[in-house]
Amino acid sequence: MNLISELRRRNVFRMAVLYVVAAWLIMQVAEVLIALAKLPDWIGPITLILLAVGFPIAVIVSWFYEITPDGISLEKDAEPGESIAHVTGRRLDFLVISLLCAAVILFAYDKWWIGPPPQRSIAVLAFENMSGDPEQEYFSDGISEELLNVLAQFPELTVISRSSAFSFKGKDIAIPTVAKQLNVAHVLEGSVRKAGNRVRITAQLIEARSDSHLWSETYDRELDDIFAVQDEIAKAIATALRVRLTVDVATEPSVVRGASIDAYNLYLLGRYHFERRTNFELGQAQRYFEDAIESDPIYAPAYNGLVDSILLQSDYAYGDKPVEQQIAIALPLVERSLQLDPLLAETHASLGFLRMFEFNLLASEAALIRAIELNPNLSRAHLWLYVTYGRAGQPRKGFEALQHAFSLDPLSPIVNANMAAEWWIRGRTSDALKASQRVMQVAPDGPLGFRRTGRIKWTSGDLAEAVSWYRQSLDIAPEDPNSKLELGSLLVDLGVYDEAESLLDDQRYIVYLAQDNVEDALAVVRTSLEERPKHMRTIFAAAHTEARAGHYDRVRLLLEPLAEGAETGEGSLFQPSGIHFWDPQIAALDLAVALLETGDTEAGLALLAKVKTHFAFLRSEKLEHPMLRFQEARILALEGRQDAALGVLREIIATGWRFWYLDGDPALKSMQERREFRSIVNDRKMLVEQEKAKLEKSVLTEVE
Repeated sequence: MNLISELRRRNVFRMAVLYVVAAWLIMQVAEVLIALAKLPDWIGPITLILLAVGFPIAVIVSWFYEITPDGISLEKDAEPGESIAHVTGRRLDFLVISLLCAAVILFAYDKWWIGPPPQRSIAVLAFENMSGDPEQEYFSDGISEELLNVLAQFPELTVISRSSAFSFKGKDIAIPTVAKQLNVAHVLEGSVRKAGNRVRITAQLIEARSDSHLWSETYDRELDDIFAVQDEIAKAIATALRVRLTVDVATEPSVVRGASIDAYNLYLLGRYHFERRTNFELGQAQRYFEDAIESDPIYAPAYNGLVDSILLQSDYAYGDKPVEQQIAIALPLVERSLQLDPLLAETHASLGFLRMFEFNLLASEAALIRAIELNPNLSRAHLWLYVTYGRAGQPRKGFEALQHAFSLDPLSPIVNANMAAEWWIRGRTSDALKASQRVMQVAPDGPLGFRRTGRIKWTSGDLAEAVSWYRQSLDIAPEDPNSKLELGSLLVDLGVYDEAESLLDDQRYIVYLAQDNVEDALAVVRTSLEERPKHMRTIFAAAHTEARAGHYDRVRLLLEPLAEGAETGEGSLFQPSGIHFWDPQIAALDLAVALLETGDTEAGLALLAKVKTHFAFLRSEKLEHPMLRFQEARILALEGRQDAALGVLREIIATGWRFWYLDGDPALKSMQERREFRSIVNDRKMLVEQEKAKLEKSVLTEVE
């Protein structure tokens, strides 16, 4: 008790609080400066270490020294009237209060202050369906989207994309609140009443800050002239914006017209299902787009919707159809669309999307940039440019494109899902989870947000919780192939092999390898290879399995043809795959192992050096993830730097890495019998068993 009184008398507690608050403020300022000045990332951790070291020093100093009117002196030399309680105490109280106020202000600024929206900005909300028939919902949505597309053609106007603007549909939220969340100055809202062949459209343009109407009008028309009505509304809005914002509308954009209202209706139905982005809904969208083309063979937007739907049903996206087959079907359709309307931005975006699936990345970039030139507000062109840059091995440019898409579509489930993935591969787990939460908030009936959250929890070491998120994803979309693949792989890590096998289908070789059943794993990958001999992921899976079996000659036969150009860092093994440290680079390391194991040491070390350079580049692009670090451990082991490799493995286990393939990895062969390595393997197994026990407990709780 006397010690506590003395600590209080000497202001040790005050100094501790003061130091913690000041240190927090310093770290916040450092974070801002690092981002703005693009300073090296190591400055942040070094600052934290220095502040941590300084804490005990500050506490010790506060015990022995006192601030008096004559300056700093030893506590024992201070006069009683100038004691800590009278002088230093009051000064420290003042400093603590001042710093706490500064911390509160900084926190409030960071959390709530977004800054004023650009004056030349607008969101088109989903027009209310007043027809009394829920089946007409697609039509009112379609009218809204077409108006959005027209306004998006103004180069000086920022137009929030469909998914963000439509996320407020059916919600009673005040216009100023909507505008604040979307960061826009103006909002267009309205309603559609469709009866028979007649339609009534009411539209009103609102200035968000004052919540006042700049313009409003009601249109009663026959459906035969729906395109004229949309043109008329768009021109009226353009006039209002010209007066208020001096927007240049010298060449007014217009609606892309269809030859018949039937084709237009079918196209709107296709768009309605396309936006829902599950494999089933994409199939529905494809059928409506096909019907629209049959009704009107020269309606270009229907071709673009059809191309995008076909590609997204491939096994490189949301579906399970061979990507080569989907590209072959889509190519003549996008060529036809180009013939029909070479100046339609969506046509060039679809072309860029297709070239991306072909891995013709220069052509993809050119087409997407052309789409953005024609319509700077086309968010999906920016999003697909992000994916293209990712596959081209340009993470920084890709992230910039994604951030642009986010500014145009801040509540889009697809954009936020990609933001979650980007933060995930950069080691920013908290930001990744926030982005995933936004996906679930705006699209609670879709699997994407649940799946992304599951992936983040999985790689953070929370395997049991991750299973729960994946199960919710599959409850929503039972046939979602990505959810099944990821949950199956997670269950392999947990040792729940029977359920994993039922989910993984042609990827079930993973289940067999995890159980050291190499023969069955080989049977699966060799069958898959016979069916798809040129499919890159199938080749990589086969090569990795053959390496696990010690069949290094087979590994070379599979991968050496893909390594041509490796001396310049090129070749298929150096083609990025979207997740920047995934299949190709793992395969390149497998080939390096095979070369070294078959006595081709010079070639093996040369390839290893190229892979090492590639991973160093990824780290320079600010990617930070346990999987990336695991590949670095494999490189270190192959270089003979076993202690360094063991250090990396300990680090990633500590951050949540729990994958099954640590034990038996051919790149780590030289360390398999070391006591330190066996200890790491056992630690991983123990942590996994803990998660498995949590999972079993949660299942029992649900049953009860």
